[in-house]
Amino acid sequence: MPKIYKVKLHEIANIKTGLVLSRKRASPMSNFTKKYNTISLKSFNENGFYDHSCLDTFIADEKIKDEYLLKKDDILIRLKEPNIAVCVGKDYGDTIASSLVAIIRTTKNDINPIYLTNYLNSSFAKRQFFKQSSAIPMLNIKTLENLKVILPKKEAQDRIVQIQTLTYKEIDTLKNLIQQKQIYANQIFNNIINQEIKNDQNHTRHHKFSSLESVRYI
Repeated sequence: MPKIYKVKLHEIANIKTGLVLSRKRASPMSNFTKKYNTISLKSFNENGFYDHSCLDTFIADEKIKDEYLLKKDDILIRLKEPNIAVCVGKDYGDTIASSLVAIIRTTKNDINPIYLTNYLNSSFAKRQFFKQSSAIPMLNIKTLENLKVILPKKEAQDRIVQIQTLTYKEIDTLKNLIQQKQIYANQIFNNIINQEIKNDQNHTRHHKFSSLESVRYI
């Protein structure tokens, strides 16, 4: 049996556009309202992980169907550039995936959703997105459905995800260290400049005091 399969995305996942919010937005005349969160463009971490700390608020005029609410292992991909894909780590029953994104839900048990997310962010997928021209202003569902996916066996997918996850954690650690070093360097700079200003002010005061003392004894 082959160790690697090539399939089209629609053969291993259901793909649909998120909710068009304007169709469900409550008005002052609405008899029913319900508060939800909606994803924002800041929810898309470049490492492929969904960031739930960056949300917008949405008031709907009816209960939103479950198919538009975030579930564990959902893959969201931005339809506008940059076409970043992220994987949702848990259920968020109060958060709507808007029409800014496509929702991809795997239909096979032998698919690691994080592997598929990383594949969507890889050069293998990007080359297919931009095959027809140098730039595509917006992805469409048809393009995603026909995306050719290189699919190793589940064990290999899991191993790839484990290595990539560890690498991304190391990258985040290094980024945090760089930020701390930058803050430290700025603090040193500010402290030295402030000390020099203080020394100059003290010198000026001392010079004025000395001048006054000299005048007093003339």
